[in-house]
Amino acid sequence: MKTAFINLQHTEEKCVEWHLWYNDNSEKLWQIDIIQILKDSKYDGYFEKVADDILATSTPEQRELIIKMKHETPDEIKIPGMEYYIAVIKHGIKNYSDFTDWRNEHKFDGIIEW
Repeated sequence: MKTAFINLQHTEEKCVEWHLWYNDNSEKLWQIDIIQILKDSKYDGYFEKVADDILATSTPEQRELIIKMKHETPDEIKIPGMEYYIAVIKHGIKNYSDFTDWRNEHKFDGIIEW
């Protein structure tokens, strides 16, 4: 198991992050991200609202498609979940091949805002 701590209290995000990596019994590598956002920062409550918005605007079919595309993504490619949500819900992407094309045209840096 490997862990990392990042202090970003001095940045716009005003947070602290812990990242944990471990191999399960089948040697599959898992990553867990724990992020604590400081009260009264720009993102205080933001991600909770985004999660509510995603649930309110997505269909069960879109949510299933997002999960399917996440499973189709090779393990060595790290894609923030928000990219899947935006591609499918806001841009109507319907399959992994179109998603990879869409990603090539839409580059994100830092926190991806809904």
